[in-house]
Amino acid sequence: MAATAITVQSLTARNSFATAALKTALTAAVDATDGALVPFTERDDKYLILVENVNASTAKSVTIKGGDSFQAGGDTTKEIAAASYTFIAIDSGRYLNTTGTNKGKIQITGTSADIQVAVFKLP
Repeated sequence: MAATAITVQSLTARNSFATAALKTALTAAVDATDGALVPFTERDDKYLILVENVNASTAKSVTIKGGDSFQAGGDTTKEIAAASYTFIAIDSGRYLNTTGTNKGKIQITGTSADIQVAVFKLP
């Protein structure tokens, strides 16, 4: 299988409600083998990643893989309870790949395809 391609949704205004529907944004299931790739085209931007575990009976884990830039940090992993969600605000530099096959992307992996992801670029 190939990694799932995630479309980043841009939130355009501060201090106002977004027009993006969060539930419909969570349509991208993370491939259980190859994860998901999120393209980032801007430098030093802030993003909000919303992650849902749609499995009704078992907790699942999600990992945002550490990037390879000079700002890179290690992986960040979170266990998500059954039928629950979590979110994380990230800086692109910590997780961004600057070389190789995934250049310009962040990789998100999960323990199964029960993990669904939506990514929002903050204004």
